[in-house]
Amino acid sequence: MGRTTLVEHDVPVEMRDGTVLRADVWRPAEGPPAPAVLFRTPYGKSPLGLATLTPAQCVDRGYAAVVQDTRGRFASEGEWAPLDWSQEGPDGYDTVEWTAGQPWCDGNVAMAGTSYQAIVQWLAAMEKPPHLRAIAWRMSTSAPFDAEQLGGALRLDHLTSWLGLTALEWVQRRAAAGDPVDGAVVAEVVQLLTTPEVPLRRWPLSTILDFEGFPGLSCGTSSRGRWRRWPTTASARSACPRSRWAAGTTCSPTARSSCTGRCAPRTRWPGGTNWSSGPGSTPANCRRCRAR
Repeated sequence: MGRTTLVEHDVPVEMRDGTVLRADVWRPAEGPPAPAVLFRTPYGKSPLGLATLTPAQCVDRGYAAVVQDTRGRFASEGEWAPLDWSQEGPDGYDTVEWTAGQPWCDGNVAMAGTSYQAIVQWLAAMEKPPHLRAIAWRMSTSAPFDAEQLGGALRLDHLTSWLGLTALEWVQRRAAAGDPVDGAVVAEVVQLLTTPEVPLRRWPLSTILDFEGFPGLSCGTSSRGRWRRWPTTASARSACPRSRWAAGTTCSPTARSSCTGRCAPRTRWPGGTNWSSGPGSTPANCRRCRAR
């Protein structure tokens, strides 16, 4: 249609805790307030990172588009914690409501995007922002562990390559702030992106990017919170929401009883070959517990 587009860069959007996230706003230069499509991304606001739908396409069809750097990424303030989903829901809610209240928006907001940009849509929707009308996600996880595991196996190639990709911006941010960036950090980031099989052959894996100041993966703990270590105490295992424990650990009676109804179909247990038939199944269906 060839609409004239107005683009505002790094527009501040204040979150409930006072942190300012920044967004590029694309909108028709003329006409009445329009519905808006929100993209939230940790990969930078360039349209090249929004391959399935671009802001320009949104405007061409009469929508406004908001492309926001997530917390701690690129132009946005705050601390970046990889895979820490706890903040993405509230930040998504606040951004949806901010968008709906702008004079160029008619109060109707949708979200779109792929992968990480898709996951944050679900998290925002769970917060139930009043003006969110739809989410258009693609290639999104459907369970807490799918992002990093498949069939019970840790997807090391996926995690390490993603960590290297996101680490690039962390290195650039440190350099721009005048903080010294250790050459070993830069070298390891480059290695993760070019020859990931090299660091994956080095043990223990918790040493990958284990540098002071580098944000750790929040999905678990290591010496600095980098990689998951499965709970080893009976009380910790019984509290594990998915009851997935490291091979070789011993289930306590409390832990065994927690298996009932927890083993969803096709949820494998480490070190075992059986899975339960679904909610209501007994601990006997779990090979790890049956062996105890």
